[in-house]
Amino acid sequence: MKSWMFILCDIVSLIIGVLILNSYFLIFGKNRWKQKWKKLLCAIAFVILGTIINIFNQIQIVYALLMFLLIVAYSLVFEVKVVKRIYSTLLIYVVFIFSETGVFLILSLISSLTIAQLQGNILAYMQAAIVAKVIFYVIIRLISSKVTCKNNSIPKVIMAAFIVLPLTTFAILYFTFEYVYTNSDIVAQIILFILAMLLIAANMIVFLIFDYISKQKDKEKNVEIKAQQLEYERQYYSDLYEKQTQSDKITHDLKSKYYAIHSLMDKDVKKAKKELDSIVNVFEQVKKIKITGDVGIDALLNHKIMQAKELGIEIDAISCISNVDKFDNIDLCVILGNLLDNSIEACNKLDENIAKYINIQFKQELQYLIISIENPCENNVDPKRTSKQDQIHHGFGINNIKEIIDKYNGVLDINIQDNKFKVTIVMGD
Repeated sequence: MKSWMFILCDIVSLIIGVLILNSYFLIFGKNRWKQKWKKLLCAIAFVILGTIINIFNQIQIVYALLMFLLIVAYSLVFEVKVVKRIYSTLLIYVVFIFSETGVFLILSLISSLTIAQLQGNILAYMQAAIVAKVIFYVIIRLISSKVTCKNNSIPKVIMAAFIVLPLTTFAILYFTFEYVYTNSDIVAQIILFILAMLLIAANMIVFLIFDYISKQKDKEKNVEIKAQQLEYERQYYSDLYEKQTQSDKITHDLKSKYYAIHSLMDKDVKKAKKELDSIVNVFEQVKKIKITGDVGIDALLNHKIMQAKELGIEIDAISCISNVDKFDNIDLCVILGNLLDNSIEACNKLDENIAKYINIQFKQELQYLIISIENPCENNVDPKRTSKQDQIHHGFGINNIKEIIDKYNGVLDINIQDNKFKVTIVMGD
């Protein structure tokens, strides 16, 4: 059975392995659970089971198979498509094996010792089991940051420092192993082992602190951009509301104009006709459809309907609701505005020979408001990603919608089938 120093190395190696897997699988998918305690329990289970396999299994083939199955099981913590899960798990496992084997081969070449001899030396074992994973963790973390933290680019100097730091640690441990660890004094060996573990811990602490700072900055940037976008949207819908009110006033004034024109019919026909033409123009400008009964929301919907029709998109709006007073007017406008913008954009990308339409439905069942929007879409559409070139300042629409829906304890369902994109929202009190 392995000594306690080798077992401690295995435990540290497995902990770093969990960090690697967390960063790695986030490249391909997302966390299955929001609760941190569930993810922590899975990580602890991974380390415990991995330690048991390392201690009690001495057959290499069985060990390799059990560790692979353990990584597959841990991958279930993340929502990853089946095909991606298969090849990503195989790839990470192969890299794990080759990173450790590669370190032993390098040490064997430069020290003239056999791999069997190196595996029995704690400092050599530490370099293969831990330092190799630290280097791999840095590489994976840098790649993952590029994918998951779009708003923060890591300076090249820091990236270079992150690579140099574990490599320097590797060099220090090697020279310690080469020149110092020949000492047969067990106390000296334990002291050197503890110092080496502290050096590795210092590496990880530096990486984790930077990772935390990077994530916090990314969150702050996201909040800033989202707040700015929401402010723009609120101002936009506020302007629409004001325009709708002005249109209502104009429509109300038409009654007085009617009486004036009626009296002109007998006196000045040309002038009366000119006034009638001006009224027709006004009606064309303020022509609107009453959908929900709420002035602000109907102003938004009419604006979007007019915008869609100009692009050759047919709109069908059905409303079966009594009132929407219990929902914030701006919240509903943000939801509808984002959804309809996405629908119009999706329709606008289709070929000319494909029918372009948007079906909008509003229903009210008991205390629940149900909003459903359907439109045709391309085959490879991804609801989680924006198709706009400016990836940083766009792509928050669905997230904004989710936040508002959560505010009303609602549910968001996105369904893509047979080239049809359908969003259904159910909101209560």
